[in-house]
Amino acid sequence: MRTPNWRWPVAAILIASAVVLVAFPGTVAQYTGYRVLNDHAMGLVDETLQRDQSTFLVITAIKTSLAVIEGSSVGVGFQLEVGDIAQPAYDYVDFFWEMFLYAFLVMGFYKILLETGLLELGIAFSGIGLGLLSLALMVPMRTAVLRRWGKRTLLGGLLFAYAVPLGLVATNALGNRYLTEIREQHLNKIQSLETQLDVLAIRFALLRGEINLLQPGKTFEDLRNGMLAIVRQAVNTVESGLTAFLYYVLVVAFEIVFFPFVSAYLLYKFGQLALGRVLPTPGVEPHVPTPATPSKAS
Repeated sequence: MRTPNWRWPVAAILIASAVVLVAFPGTVAQYTGYRVLNDHAMGLVDETLQRDQSTFLVITAIKTSLAVIEGSSVGVGFQLEVGDIAQPAYDYVDFFWEMFLYAFLVMGFYKILLETGLLELGIAFSGIGLGLLSLALMVPMRTAVLRRWGKRTLLGGLLFAYAVPLGLVATNALGNRYLTEIREQHLNKIQSLETQLDVLAIRFALLRGEINLLQPGKTFEDLRNGMLAIVRQAVNTVESGLTAFLYYVLVVAFEIVFFPFVSAYLLYKFGQLALGRVLPTPGVEPHVPTPATPSKAS
């Protein structure tokens, strides 16, 4: 490439490639297999959303059971006491419930990027980078600047187009390899908590309906003791499952944040290294001093 005879043919190839990438990014995406990769990544996102949606419904049911207990009131001062005991457990579950909502937002963002074809703009952006590299071959005075910006634009376009789908595919492979067992183990624990809290919520509602209006003093005292016992049992049940909630949320965080960003970073470093090998930035040739000719002795 550094030979002058090669500059113009290579520049012509780069310009032709740039025109095709900029003018027909959809066609390039279709015939280079990018659409297949994109569709596969979108299917993985749908599977993840479906799986996490089931867990989200389980946590919602747990939150509903606690809300039934935490929001009940019988008699003066009774609501405050029940609420004070059940409120911390309700706050724990509500926090993890909100974390799942944020996870759905992130996964929804990935799905929109894949579904709308917005990432194909990276292919056109890569074509601009090739155009700058072709100009670097034709304009010797600006070779270093044009080549530097051409490499940056080309790498940025490739990352914009491929980082999300490749990151999601890599995330799915890593998740299946390292996180499946942990996720299933703690999901079973969470589902067990749902069953226990559902039973406690039913017992709580039935006990609340046993108010005897003819003997309110005795009824309220019995009701108070029975309901407080159920509330304490519910709180203990939630506290015993905090580790399961925490680990499952961490698994979700690894799948939607940590693994995709690590994959994108590795893709960036690999692309940077590959472009540096293929298109090295021209440097300034070091000046080698001419050895001095020894003077003849007069």
